[in-house]
Amino acid sequence: MQLKPENLIRKKEKKEFCLFEKRFDNIEAFLKTSPYLTITTSGDCGVFEKVDNKYLFALWDIEGHGNKRVYLASKELKKLILMFRHYPIEDSLDIINYLFSSRASMIIGEMKDEILLFQFGNVNFITKTKRSLSALSIFGMDAIVKKRYNLPLQNITLFSDGVDLHKSIIYSYEELENVLRNKNNDDASIMVIKAKNGSDI
Repeated sequence: MQLKPENLIRKKEKKEFCLFEKRFDNIEAFLKTSPYLTITTSGDCGVFEKVDNKYLFALWDIEGHGNKRVYLASKELKKLILMFRHYPIEDSLDIINYLFSSRASMIIGEMKDEILLFQFGNVNFITKTKRSLSALSIFGMDAIVKKRYNLPLQNITLFSDGVDLHKSIIYSYEELENVLRNKNNDDASIMVIKAKNGSDI
């Protein structure tokens, strides 16, 4: 018996909308990407998750923009990061890099008593006292060189190269939209993490 097309069950792809506002007891994080109305063509995305007694965060920008390939690569990277979220970040990076099939600029890190983060490419960060410079190593190469930072626990803003950010303090999710209006033609994303009580999470 031959099934007619209208009787076939098609599995619909779940679209990933890369924007969120998350609040925990003493920390909050918000992310917004642009474009977000054409989400299936954007390679920028990020995660912020509570994992056991620490917080995992990442923001990335897949090489290229404006097509479905970069969007699918972004979904793949998100899946891999969450798959290995219970492993120490430094141990998991080489495994994720081996499994990942594209290239990306990325910051990935964790927050507990301090901020530990690793930077690849031109996703950057700003804190009250420090602004990063782009890293030479790109995630997704055969071998990666991890640019590592250990920072005191504090508010931190991560951003991709699609937006030029001059200040570290963004107070609300709504304020992100105003900043992203000034982006260039590339995909753009900003993640803000606020440690509300200063020294401890």
